[in-house]
Amino acid sequence: KFPMAQLLGAVISLIITVILYDLLGVWSLVIGFIFNILVQFILILPGVKIDLPKIDIAIIYPLLLAWAPLIISNFALRSDVLLIRAFGSQLGEGQLVYLNLVSKMYSIGSGLVTIGLQVLLLPNLLERLNFGKFVEADKLVTKTKLVSLVLSLISSLAILYLGPILIKYLFVGGKFSFTDYQNTTPLFLTFFIPSLAWGLNNIFFQPLIAIKKTWLVGLINVFSVIVAWSFTSFLFKTPSMNAISIGLSILLFGSIIGTELVWQIERQKLLKSA
Repeated sequence: KFPMAQLLGAVISLIITVILYDLLGVWSLVIGFIFNILVQFILILPGVKIDLPKIDIAIIYPLLLAWAPLIISNFALRSDVLLIRAFGSQLGEGQLVYLNLVSKMYSIGSGLVTIGLQVLLLPNLLERLNFGKFVEADKLVTKTKLVSLVLSLISSLAILYLGPILIKYLFVGGKFSFTDYQNTTPLFLTFFIPSLAWGLNNIFFQPLIAIKKTWLVGLINVFSVIVAWSFTSFLFKTPSMNAISIGLSILLFGSIIGTELVWQIERQKLLKSA
């Protein structure tokens, strides 16, 4: 239901933007985004109650305590956009546009091919853990990670070869010239390595979330951000796209490697208790 709501919200946002662009210009993007959120909100909620329920602090507190590390974790993980734009803005004119195009194509492509696995893994994993089926849970995690790795590789390779073609036929014209296309094309190879990790993070996080190690996930992501930002700053003494690519790789793969190391320790404990 949730991915379907996201899809319909995105489609409606696009339609509204196209219809209103000639009349309202850039504000059509804002209106489209608002309707996107509203549509998702309506589709996800079973109903909107007028009478507000009484808030029981005893119930809310543990919920907030569980959410806090996940909020921190996701904020740290999504700092990839901040890293791209903070350092990309220091490059030459037009470079940030090229960088945004390539990074968005890779991140959206990787996310789309693994969204089904992300949605299905956690509830199935929780079910096995709740019934003490630790061996089955371990096999499920291993299989899901292997499948997501293959899907991510296929997606990244597809975008590496098809991305330049799509940009040539969809973007060239008007303010985006053929020269801009030529400047964008080499970046697909530059950002191929970090693209492999864009769709994998949530897959690797979920086993730790399932066993309530959310604070560890948050700490690993924050640490990855600090290390990635430090390395990028050091390498960016000579501004280049390669420095940003390396920083992204450290950020994304750092969180994946860190969570995988912790999971290997935790899974041994689970298997011993099976």
